[in-house]
Amino acid sequence: MTQKKNLILLIISIHQIVGGIWGLIYQNFQTRSLNSYFHFLEIGLFSFSILSGLIILIYENKGLLISAFNQYLQILAWPLFGINIRFYSGPFLIYTYENFKGTSGSGNKIGFQYGISYFQITNTEFPSGINIVSFLFLIIILFLYSKFKFRPKKA
Repeated sequence: MTQKKNLILLIISIHQIVGGIWGLIYQNFQTRSLNSYFHFLEIGLFSFSILSGLIILIYENKGLLISAFNQYLQILAWPLFGINIRFYSGPFLIYTYENFKGTSGSGNKIGFQYGISYFQITNTEFPSGINIVSFLFLIIILFLYSKFKFRPKKA
């Protein structure tokens, strides 16, 4: 089971590190106007993802807790100071659900969005949705944390 656990930890680590690096590179090449505070937040979140991946390789126990928080931030869009923020580090698959009312009637709109590392700020509401990839990673991380007794790796 130790080899399986180490493989899962390595996959989680790679997911976070590569996702964070891709996010920093890709998002910074996009042409858009961001307030400097939000640009700082964007860089901070992607850097946090990289740090989470590195820590899980050194201190499994602390790394799992930090990684769980990192994945939690990516499950839903979240409000901050009257705006909505979407942050996804690494591959994401979002199941969206939206009620709409229009001139021709009302109904429900269900769909999927996917991509790799994404950061968006808007003052409008997003369709309701859940990041399935982050949700699954969070379940795996919490399972590993509860199942195994971890000890820091010796240098």
